[in-house]
Amino acid sequence: MRKPTKAFADRLVSAYAILSDTHCTTCGIIRADLQPGHFFRRVRQSVRWDLRNIACQCPSCNAKHNDNPLPLQRVILSRLGIEGLEELERQSNTPLRQPDMAAICTGLTFYLGELPRFRWLSPKLQEKIVAGRFTNRELVSAIHGGG
Repeated sequence: MRKPTKAFADRLVSAYAILSDTHCTTCGIIRADLQPGHFFRRVRQSVRWDLRNIACQCPSCNAKHNDNPLPLQRVILSRLGIEGLEELERQSNTPLRQPDMAAICTGLTFYLGELPRFRWLSPKLQEKIVAGRFTNRELVSAIHGGG
Protein backbone atom coordinates (compact mmCIF):
# COMPACT_ATOMS: atom_id res chain seq x y z
CA MET A 1 0.00 0.00 0.00
CA ARG A 2 1.26 3.45 -0.82
CA LYS A 3 1.66 6.28 1.67
CA PRO A 4 -1.68 6.82 3.44
CA THR A 5 -2.76 10.30 2.33
CA LYS A 6 -6.11 11.97 1.84
CA ALA A 7 -5.71 11.66 -1.93
CA PHE A 8 -5.02 7.94 -1.64
CA ALA A 9 -8.06 7.45 0.62
CA ASP A 10 -10.15 9.38 -1.91
CA ARG A 11 -9.02 6.98 -4.67
CA LEU A 12 -9.98 3.99 -2.53
CA VAL A 13 -13.41 5.54 -1.90
CA SER A 14 -13.84 6.02 -5.66
CA ALA A 15 -13.09 2.36 -6.28
CA TYR A 16 -15.43 1.27 -3.50
CA ALA A 17 -18.32 3.40 -4.79
CA ILE A 18 -17.95 2.20 -8.37
CA LEU A 19 -17.53 -1.46 -7.42
CA SER A 20 -20.45 -1.34 -4.98
CA ASP A 21 -22.99 0.42 -7.12
CA THR A 22 -21.73 0.08 -10.76
CA HIS A 23 -24.05 2.87 -11.95
CA CYS A 24 -25.30 6.30 -10.89
CA THR A 25 -27.51 5.62 -7.90
CA THR A 26 -29.59 8.73 -8.49
CA CYS A 27 -30.34 8.56 -12.25
CA GLY A 28 -29.32 4.99 -13.13
CA ILE A 29 -26.93 5.85 -15.95
CA ILE A 30 -23.71 3.91 -16.56
CA ARG A 31 -20.89 6.21 -17.60
CA ALA A 32 -17.14 5.83 -17.77
CA ASP A 33 -16.68 8.83 -15.48
CA LEU A 34 -18.71 7.62 -12.49
CA GLN A 35 -17.54 9.02 -9.17
CA PRO A 36 -18.34 8.86 -5.48
CA GLY A 37 -21.07 11.20 -4.34
CA HIS A 38 -20.83 12.34 -0.74
CA PHE A 39 -24.15 13.04 0.96
CA PHE A 40 -22.40 15.15 3.58
CA ARG A 41 -19.74 17.19 1.83
CA ARG A 42 -16.10 16.07 1.74
CA VAL A 43 -15.04 19.02 3.90
CA ARG A 44 -16.66 17.21 6.82
CA GLN A 45 -13.66 15.00 7.39
CA SER A 46 -15.38 12.94 10.07
CA VAL A 47 -17.47 11.33 7.28
CA ARG A 48 -15.38 12.06 4.19
CA TRP A 49 -14.19 8.44 3.99
CA ASP A 50 -17.17 6.90 5.80
CA LEU A 51 -18.64 4.44 3.30
CA ARG A 52 -22.14 5.06 4.67
CA ASN A 53 -21.83 8.62 3.30
CA ILE A 54 -20.90 7.50 -0.22
CA ALA A 55 -22.91 6.46 -3.26
CA CYS A 56 -21.83 6.22 -6.86
CA GLN A 57 -22.99 9.10 -9.04
CA CYS A 58 -22.47 10.45 -12.52
CA PRO A 59 -20.79 13.87 -12.62
CA SER A 60 -24.08 15.57 -13.51
CA CYS A 61 -26.00 14.20 -10.51
CA ASN A 62 -23.03 14.82 -8.23
CA ALA A 63 -22.82 18.46 -9.37
CA LYS A 64 -26.55 18.96 -8.78
CA HIS A 65 -26.35 17.59 -5.22
CA ASN A 66 -25.57 20.93 -3.56
CA ASP A 67 -28.72 22.48 -5.04
CA ASN A 68 -30.93 19.41 -4.65
CA PRO A 69 -29.76 16.86 -2.06
CA LEU A 70 -33.04 14.89 -2.15
CA PRO A 71 -32.09 12.25 -4.79
CA LEU A 72 -28.93 11.22 -2.95
CA GLN A 73 -30.69 11.52 0.40
CA ARG A 74 -33.21 8.93 -0.81
CA VAL A 75 -30.37 6.55 -1.67
CA ILE A 76 -28.63 6.98 1.67
CA LEU A 77 -31.92 6.76 3.56
CA SER A 78 -32.84 3.53 1.77
CA ARG A 79 -29.48 2.05 2.78
CA LEU A 80 -29.28 3.25 6.38
CA GLY A 81 -32.85 3.91 7.48
CA ILE A 82 -33.77 7.05 9.38
CA GLU A 83 -31.79 6.11 12.49
CA GLY A 84 -28.69 5.40 10.43
CA LEU A 85 -29.01 8.67 8.55
CA GLU A 86 -29.42 10.57 11.81
CA GLU A 87 -26.32 8.84 13.22
CA LEU A 88 -24.36 9.73 10.08
CA GLU A 89 -25.50 13.34 10.43
CA ARG A 90 -24.36 13.42 14.07
CA GLN A 91 -21.03 11.98 12.99
CA SER A 92 -20.73 14.57 10.21
CA ASN A 93 -21.04 17.34 12.79
CA THR A 94 -18.18 15.94 14.88
CA PRO A 95 -14.94 17.77 14.10
CA LEU A 96 -12.03 15.63 12.96
CA ARG A 97 -8.86 17.66 13.00
CA GLN A 98 -6.17 15.02 12.56
CA PRO A 99 -7.52 12.00 10.70
CA ASP A 100 -5.53 8.80 11.14
CA MET A 101 -4.91 8.29 7.45
CA ALA A 102 -3.10 4.99 7.96
CA ALA A 103 -6.10 3.51 9.76
CA ILE A 104 -8.54 5.00 7.25
CA CYS A 105 -6.61 3.63 4.23
CA THR A 106 -6.18 0.23 5.87
CA GLY A 107 -9.91 0.04 6.59
CA LEU A 108 -10.86 1.12 3.08
CA THR A 109 -8.49 -1.44 1.56
CA PHE A 110 -10.05 -4.14 3.72
CA TYR A 111 -13.61 -3.22 2.71
CA LEU A 112 -12.61 -3.11 -0.95
CA GLY A 113 -11.20 -6.61 -0.69
CA GLU A 114 -14.49 -7.83 0.77
CA LEU A 115 -16.48 -6.75 -2.30
CA PRO A 116 -17.32 -9.66 -4.61
CA ARG A 117 -16.80 -7.46 -7.68
CA PHE A 118 -13.29 -6.62 -6.49
CA ARG A 119 -12.43 -10.32 -6.31
CA TRP A 120 -13.76 -10.80 -9.86
CA LEU A 121 -11.30 -8.27 -11.28
CA SER A 122 -7.99 -9.28 -12.77
CA PRO A 123 -5.11 -9.47 -10.28
CA LYS A 124 -3.38 -6.66 -12.18
CA LEU A 125 -6.36 -4.32 -11.79
CA GLN A 126 -6.74 -5.33 -8.15
CA GLU A 127 -3.11 -4.31 -7.59
CA LYS A 128 -3.68 -0.99 -9.34
CA ILE A 129 -6.73 -0.29 -7.18
CA VAL A 130 -4.96 -1.14 -3.92
CA ALA A 131 -2.14 1.16 -5.02
CA GLY A 132 -4.64 3.90 -5.91
CA ARG A 133 -3.30 4.00 -9.47
CA PHE A 134 -6.39 3.24 -11.51
CA THR A 135 -8.78 5.44 -13.42
CA ASN A 136 -12.50 5.39 -12.81
CA ARG A 137 -12.91 4.83 -16.55
CA GLU A 138 -10.87 1.60 -16.55
CA LEU A 139 -12.74 0.33 -13.51
CA VAL A 140 -16.17 1.02 -15.07
CA SER A 141 -14.95 -0.62 -18.27
CA ALA A 142 -13.79 -3.73 -16.41
CA ILE A 143 -17.12 -4.06 -14.59
CA HIS A 144 -19.29 -3.56 -17.63
CA GLY A 145 -17.21 -5.55 -20.09
CA GLY A 146 -15.93 -2.67 -22.12
CA GLY A 147 -12.38 -3.87 -22.16
